[in-house]
Amino acid sequence: MIGRALLAAARSREFRQPRVFRTRRIACLLALHLCTCPEALAQTATFTPLADLATGSQILSAEDVSKDGRIFVGGVFHNFANEAISFDRDGSGLLRLGVPPGGLVKSQATDVSDDGTIVAGVFWPGVEPAAFRWDAANGIVGLGDLPGGLTSSYTYDVSADGTVIVGGSYSEKGREAFRWSADSGMVGLGDLSGGEFFSEAWGVSANGQVIVGNSASKSFSPIGNEPFYWTPEEGMVAFAGGASGTAASVSADGQVIVGSTIDPQLPFSSEAYRWTKAGGLVHLGDLPGDAFSSFATDVSADGSIVVGSSTTGPGGTSGSEVFIWDEAHGMRNLRELLVAEHGLGAALEGWQLMHADAISSDGTVIVGWGEDPLGEPASWIVEIPEPSTLLLATLASSGLVAMRLRGLRSGSRRLLSSKASRGDE
Repeated sequence: MIGRALLAAARSREFRQPRVFRTRRIACLLALHLCTCPEALAQTATFTPLADLATGSQILSAEDVSKDGRIFVGGVFHNFANEAISFDRDGSGLLRLGVPPGGLVKSQATDVSDDGTIVAGVFWPGVEPAAFRWDAANGIVGLGDLPGGLTSSYTYDVSADGTVIVGGSYSEKGREAFRWSADSGMVGLGDLSGGEFFSEAWGVSANGQVIVGNSASKSFSPIGNEPFYWTPEEGMVAFAGGASGTAASVSADGQVIVGSTIDPQLPFSSEAYRWTKAGGLVHLGDLPGDAFSSFATDVSADGSIVVGSSTTGPGGTSGSEVFIWDEAHGMRNLRELLVAEHGLGAALEGWQLMHADAISSDGTVIVGWGEDPLGEPASWIVEIPEPSTLLLATLASSGLVAMRLRGLRSGSRRLLSSKASRGDE
């Protein structure tokens, strides 16, 4: 409406005024347009408890999101059974992935391909978990396990197209990271030298060629594990300069790795980091509060946005809050950001956002869990859309008008000065 008024005013006789006044009026109308047109403003951030998406006595959990954040995967707990799910927020809603017969009534989805059509997870044919891959055509298909060890496997991440899945299993050597593909099946990745045999794979690049995780290299204890990356060419490489910790996730191109390292003097105190080959390991700090502790859990596709948790009060995990980090702003408390900058104070009243599980490729959708206003564990999904194209165009137009207005004012001053010097009336 404001846009039409601007055009109509520009064509009307009433608008035929000196250029400096016309430009000033255009600037005012554009400012009014920016303030009153919803499409011209950045889309509103949202906070959605997954309980709002459930029906009846269902309890939903989310572990991962598709590239565009439209689909999340996780589980639904109902009638004393947990079943893996996929949930399309813009379309079909809840899709139960099933529980294979003959075992415990339990399955959980952990990861999803970029387009949301392929899901990885675990089910329980017995006491030990078993990794699976799901698609609509084949349903849940077990991935098997590494030979020689316990009959047990679990998934932690999947490549962009769903053809590569990574996680952990037990070989004859011990607990071992694996890479699975349809061509090669489940293949162990070995471990770092030193310490007892142990490794786990936590993340994989979009093309399935860079895998990250942690491996025992000093002794079999939490402070004896080192972050690693693995490629077919280099094998398993420790990259943190001997620091203990883990690598939790990797960017789409495999160039940015995030996770946490542990202070050897304070074994239960960790610090989130972001690593690149060019810049090395850069620690991200922690949120203000009680003990110094933070850990990164996921990263956007381009490596620019990191999410995780940080201790802000006593009580270990119960005192944790979710952070979001980018280079321009540093580490920020997600809840405080949503309240202060997006007006979600009422929606978040009584909530504690404790853990971020995943972030969408574009960095606009985050899933995690925490405590609801009743103090019960509950999962949630947050969406922080990027500024709309119309907003950016309006801001650009306003800037151009402001520049034009300054130019006209300057020209008017020069004209008046010239007349004064000539003695013109």
